[in-house]
Amino acid sequence: MISKIKKLPDDVGKLKEIVADQYVEYARLLDAYKNSEARVAILDGRIALLEYRLFAPRNEKLAALNTLLEDAGQQSLFDLLDEHPEPAELEPEKEEIITIPAHNRKKSGRKPLPDSLPREEVIHDIPEDEKVCGCGCQLTRIGEETSEQLHIERPKFKVIVNIRPKYACKQCEGTADENSPAVKIAPVPPQIIPKSYATAALLAHIIIAKFVDSLPLYRQEKQFSRLNIDLPRATMANWMIRVADRCQPLMPLLRQEIRSGPLINADETTLQVLNEPGRKNTTKSYA
Repeated sequence: MISKIKKLPDDVGKLKEIVADQYVEYARLLDAYKNSEARVAILDGRIALLEYRLFAPRNEKLAALNTLLEDAGQQSLFDLLDEHPEPAELEPEKEEIITIPAHNRKKSGRKPLPDSLPREEVIHDIPEDEKVCGCGCQLTRIGEETSEQLHIERPKFKVIVNIRPKYACKQCEGTADENSPAVKIAPVPPQIIPKSYATAALLAHIIIAKFVDSLPLYRQEKQFSRLNIDLPRATMANWMIRVADRCQPLMPLLRQEIRSGPLINADETTLQVLNEPGRKNTTKSYA
């Protein structure tokens, strides 16, 4: 400090310039200090508010939050409501009669079972010896009580045996005409997958279970196994690929039907596709 004082000039004019410069620098530093104090107060209030939202009990009253804000040097936002109190006397509001239209309440309880389901009647009767009164007279049926139960049976599978009789002439061995062969037989019934033992109903059941009911093929394989049916998931996967190939002619018609409406609904459910051309395995795709 003494060394700096010794370096000061002896000229009074230069000393005044140095003092003026120091005063300007002091004013700048003072403004910066005040601004930093205000910013620190704002940040302290934000930190207090965040800590309250993270760690304070949810059933705590609003007064605790106001206390934190006051400690941080901020005014509570809810105190502004007290600056404009309501008038002591308010004009009485006019009574308005509101008419509520009558409505029918929905009857609570169990909904009836659909009438489209087949019904099987099971009669639970008393024994024949109890149908005689104590006086010796035969009891007369005066009515009945009914109750319905919803029953489900395990899936039933059956094997369809396609029999195609062959016909031949016993007097001749046929002719060379291709339109009149020696042996006549009915053509093979049309199938979605030729030479496959899966019917259209079985293919539809597997596809609906996978894509509608979200039941993977390995779970369907276990279900078939419990029914003593050996149906590997690799076979079912091959069936679905073959069915998709056969349904390709329907795609243009489906696109035309979808685009004929005023808007198109999209399914934005993401999924991961392995070995997709031009995309990584970790890339999300849309159905």
